[in-house]
Amino acid sequence: LESRRERRERSHLRTLKGPHQESMASSWDNNSDSGSSISVLTEDITAEATGHAQQRMVEREIEQRDFQAAKKYGSKERHRDYADRWVFKHNGSVFVTNETSDILITCLRPRGLTTVVEEIPTGDRNALAAELKDLVDAQGGQVPVKLVPKLYRERFERDLDYRGHAKLTDLLRRLPGIQLVNDATPEVAIRRDVY
Repeated sequence: LESRRERRERSHLRTLKGPHQESMASSWDNNSDSGSSISVLTEDITAEATGHAQQRMVEREIEQRDFQAAKKYGSKERHRDYADRWVFKHNGSVFVTNETSDILITCLRPRGLTTVVEEIPTGDRNALAAELKDLVDAQGGQVPVKLVPKLYRERFERDLDYRGHAKLTDLLRRLPGIQLVNDATPEVAIRRDVY
């Protein structure tokens, strides 16, 4: 049970942040064992999506990691029309979740939002492509894109850096010898490009 002091502190936080906002430190992920967003990897944050949300993610080119990052780093407030929903905002995208913030109901990206894509030097691009081909071979020939960051970290002991790209698939499309399979679906994967 919540103590009187905890209720008073929570009420004070609500007063400071407004009636429809909550402190990110205490609410970013209700299912977290750690209680701290800093100690949890972004891809380990609970992020399930309804069928509708999955369809919108494909249409709007939003990835699961975008939702996870919004839960970790974005702002969180109550939905203006539905008291049982939360709205996360991060990097120009908006994510609407259920009461526990576990399930994504829908998402949107503002119209006209553009991303500047950095050019990757040829040497770096070829080296990264070679590492990803090695990863694909080690995983049996095909890897779902949603697992690439985690598997890459496990294999090469460092994070896959795709800064400067709106999403991982933007980077993967630019790598020589890498092919996207089932592109524009939630099941998108990578494999070696066969010439």
